[in-house]
Amino acid sequence: MSLFQELKRRNVFKVASVYLITAWLIIQIISVVSPYLHLPIIFGTITTVVLAIGFPIAMIFAWAFELTPQGLKKTKHVDKDTSITHVTGKKLSITLSILLAFALFFIAYDKLIATKQTETIQTQQTAEHSTDDLTIAVLPFVNMSTDKENEFFADGLTEEILNKLARVAKLQVTARTSAFQYKNSNEDLRIIGERLGVSYILEGSVRKSNNIARITAQLIRTSDGFHLWSDTYDSELDNVFTVQDNIANEVTEALDIILDEGARAEMHQAGIGDVQAFIAFQKGVETYNEAHSNLIVDIQILEQANQYFDITIEQAPKFQDSYIYKTDYYGHIFLTDEVKYSIDDKLAALQQLQQLFAQVIANERNKSLKAVYQMSVTMFSNDWRKLPVYKNNISDMDFCANIQWFDMLRNLGYGELTHAMAEQGIKCDPLNGLNRLILIFETFHMGLQEQARQIIAGYHQEQDAGNGYEVIKVLTYLAENNIAEAVSIIKQVKPSPLKIIGEAFIAAAKGDKQQIEQAIEALRANRDGSRSHLSEDLVHANYLGDRETANRIASKLDNDPAGPFHLLQSIVNCSCGATFDIDSTPNFKKRIEEAQLTWPPKTLIKFPLKDW
Repeated sequence: MSLFQELKRRNVFKVASVYLITAWLIIQIISVVSPYLHLPIIFGTITTVVLAIGFPIAMIFAWAFELTPQGLKKTKHVDKDTSITHVTGKKLSITLSILLAFALFFIAYDKLIATKQTETIQTQQTAEHSTDDLTIAVLPFVNMSTDKENEFFADGLTEEILNKLARVAKLQVTARTSAFQYKNSNEDLRIIGERLGVSYILEGSVRKSNNIARITAQLIRTSDGFHLWSDTYDSELDNVFTVQDNIANEVTEALDIILDEGARAEMHQAGIGDVQAFIAFQKGVETYNEAHSNLIVDIQILEQANQYFDITIEQAPKFQDSYIYKTDYYGHIFLTDEVKYSIDDKLAALQQLQQLFAQVIANERNKSLKAVYQMSVTMFSNDWRKLPVYKNNISDMDFCANIQWFDMLRNLGYGELTHAMAEQGIKCDPLNGLNRLILIFETFHMGLQEQARQIIAGYHQEQDAGNGYEVIKVLTYLAENNIAEAVSIIKQVKPSPLKIIGEAFIAAAKGDKQQIEQAIEALRANRDGSRSHLSEDLVHANYLGDRETANRIASKLDNDPAGPFHLLQSIVNCSCGATFDIDSTPNFKKRIEEAQLTWPPKTLIKFPLKDW
């Protein structure tokens, strides 16, 4: 008898078929149930290897042993005349038929039913992602270490991940200021998601000991609090940036965002990439925020912030944000009316500011954002001719700009642009107090007074907004010539310099010279001689309708290196149209003409004593 016939007689082929089909079904079942049972990926791998090893063993048993009525015996001990291999073969054939039926059913289900369900789910998920616009907030990772200095490390790690995700074109990421409002917060993530206007939240924790960091991250859907993904990483500090890349990759995959190699490389290149540098940057931002915590920016504290930004620039020279934050210090020196700063001090600050902006512009790849920076630095120059060109280059609001200087052009033909940027700023950073004030001001200057009041009301529901919002509400009613309502509101405002400013506006809108003079005297009582207050005095002259004084002050400001800014600021602060005659400011007039700006600016609040 040939080998083939002997293999057939001993049912080796049938045993092999039954084994292979059974093994295939086992593997398919494991692949289906593993996600629901939270089995590790390696479980399926081990099962496959064991089944593969078992195949030759099963073949050896099928050849060497035979099933008889007395039990399992070696084939060589069974007489061929009494062998029941034909009976066993029939049973194996029946088993094989049943297994084949199961296999065919599984294949049919997988191809015809499961595939359609998967496609439907994917379509629904795509629609959901499209509706949600793939919005995410990266909350500050919790510092689990006892050393408070590690707080900056945890914050830096958070911002590095935020910066990487912000480079993903399909993903809108909430800016740092709003996300960090919830540092150490125990609020429900669904509520936080609603306030931030995001569909997903990434949160985590960091425990650092010596040179080892344990980083835990989890991605949560805010609509129902469902955990989409989570993982824990143990890493040496030198490898922490690999962990950041891994987390960013996992987030994009969990959100079904497909990145080509170029997009993935850009995401990985984002951020600082140096531990000491991002710790210094966190300290710089904290100090920067401290400098901006009062009505008047503290230039000395800004100088301290720049010392940290210098460290970041030295360690990570390609990180744009350090340069942008650093410009603020030099911008405030150039624009300040503090008498201790000489003309030379201001010109030196201007030179530093222009150099920093040149660095930022050279490295910025977003065309619209580059145009924003170009407009800002142009405002500090003696040539505004390119402002219209840069304005036209802002084609998409696909960016978040922290510092800009051209918003003072809002009343000179740039209102729609500055209002659109204010709305984008709120999308990027919805809880940023400065962004909120800017949006309210822009809405007010657009003439949308009821809408401005609705925005204020919405912010009041979330937290105590203080006097600032109420005084702006006074201005909205004055713009509608509703003096009675403005008076009713100002009475509810707590005593402060802002309340006096509101009272001065009301007096000017009424044309009550005595009340105007009383308000001006109250404002001047707080002066200590450290500032010139020329821009404020120019607005006061408008309250009183003193055209001669207004032109005299404007002419003096026109000769200052920062004259255009101060003159524009008076227009914004007064909201009363032109605060001076343009012919009294020849330098400013030249800037207006070369930039093709609208003159005179529109009047929002009318002062009866002012006749120009």
